[in-house]
Amino acid sequence: MASRTERDHQTLMRQALTLAKKSPPKPSNFRVGAVLHATNEEGLVDIMKTPHALYTTMEPCFKRLSGKLPCVERILRQKSWVREVYLGVQEPDNFVGQNPGRAMLESAGIKVEAVPGYEKEILEVATAGHVSDA
Repeated sequence: MASRTERDHQTLMRQALTLAKKSPPKPSNFRVGAVLHATNEEGLVDIMKTPHALYTTMEPCFKRLSGKLPCVERILRQKSWVREVYLGVQEPDNFVGQNPGRAMLESAGIKVEAVPGYEKEILEVATAGHVSDA
């Protein structure tokens, strides 16, 4: 996979954050945005054969209280072409406790790396609509 610069990481994380802001605030879930990126986007027919990186504002979930398929499972099903995951923050333990998602992805051979600099803004967006303890 072609290398990405720090500027690329920042731009793609900013795009994911913009998408997270479009999710309606709710007390029962986090607002999360994600961008799927390939460095070689030449032929649409071959696009899913090329390695992709996933940029997500929050660590992919390993369990969903709704019973829907967790993000980690979705990524693992596509690991032949999703080779890297870049995240903005770890998932807070509000809903499901400790999240082993990162370890699950890494043990499957998927590179997981944090993109620093957006933690405060991501958490503000992600938790909009949650009941405050204050």
